[in-house]
Amino acid sequence: MIRFPCFVLLVSSVGLTGTFSTALGAVPVMAPPAPPAAPAAPQPAPAAKVPQKSEVAAPACHYKGREVSAAWIDQQYAYFQNKIACVGDKFYDISRALMGPRRYVTFTPPAIGELRISFPWSSTVLQVVGNDEAIISDDDLTFHVRGIDPAKHIDGAPFKNMCLIYTGTYQYVSVMGAKHTIQDFVIYKPITREQFVAALDGGLELVQYKIVTKKVWKMQGGRRILSNETETEIVAQPVEGESKP
Repeated sequence: MIRFPCFVLLVSSVGLTGTFSTALGAVPVMAPPAPPAAPAAPQPAPAAKVPQKSEVAAPACHYKGREVSAAWIDQQYAYFQNKIACVGDKFYDISRALMGPRRYVTFTPPAIGELRISFPWSSTVLQVVGNDEAIISDDDLTFHVRGIDPAKHIDGAPFKNMCLIYTGTYQYVSVMGAKHTIQDFVIYKPITREQFVAALDGGLELVQYKIVTKKVWKMQGGRRILSNETETEIVAQPVEGESKP
């Protein structure tokens, strides 16, 4: 008779671990290895940070050869934005003219960039010659203006008390075929901050003007005395660059 060994498998309640009982003794049974873990899914690369408007460095601006801060520019622009005229790519300080007596358009051309006012009683639109251009008549005086409001400044409309900047001359041909050369103006508009920065970079020097009232000295009885009469004068005060610590 052939005898076979008797195997007894003791199975634990948690897996295939246990022992084989044989004639040679107990043989341990090992659990199969756990399957390898799945590889982690690749993480997307972090999105590039988009700089906010406040984080974007503004281009440097220079005044009198020195770099100035954006805060200084903002402060000066708030004061000078309606005191500087732009003609093409050039800038003109008109703050002194704004403080003096009104100077009207006359037959004598002013210097380029100077401020003039259209007459308050007789200036009218003689003819609209473009989208924003017109020939203005003031009795015997005729001049050309750019920057008009097409909805308001139509043929025959009044053109009174307009602030104008002289830009040179303008030529046109009349209905009779005659060629005319007349003064050319542009309606004044405050400059933008970008234009103000360009003006500073281009070398424009800022000047603040103020009106000073003072008493008048007079001679009385051979002596020079300070009278109660007063007079005014306009005093220029150049703007220096930014003071930095």
